[in-house]
Amino acid sequence: MIAWWVPYLGEVVTRHEHCWYWFARIQSEVFGLADLPSFSHMASDDSAAVSLLFLHHSERRRWRRLGADERPIDGDAVYVQHGDEPLHIGVWAAAANGVVHAPPGELGVVLSTLYDLRLSGIQHLIFYRRRVGHQ
Repeated sequence: MIAWWVPYLGEVVTRHEHCWYWFARIQSEVFGLADLPSFSHMASDDSAAVSLLFLHHSERRRWRRLGADERPIDGDAVYVQHGDEPLHIGVWAAAANGVVHAPPGELGVVLSTLYDLRLSGIQHLIFYRRRVGHQ
């Protein structure tokens, strides 16, 4: 059986298919969460602004931040953070111990393991899980 994230790897990221677009698309297609806001009016060259929308949008109330004692599972939202600023959002892929995301630039959709993220200077990830009853 092919891992859920494999079909997304290498998909081209266009100007309006920013990190949130791919997060919402994967949540809908793989995890059945078709009711996420699109934020399609935002451009991908400001991924921090796009990801900050989630933190201040009413959608945020439907997700809870995981505690330090909780392990992320497939489909959890992952905020990649540098310092105090959220920079990016992706989807947790448990079997790969990594994040499926669409970084700005020409890479397309990628899977970055925790090791990959640390090598790139990212040290802080924040995990969110959709609250029960909001599926």
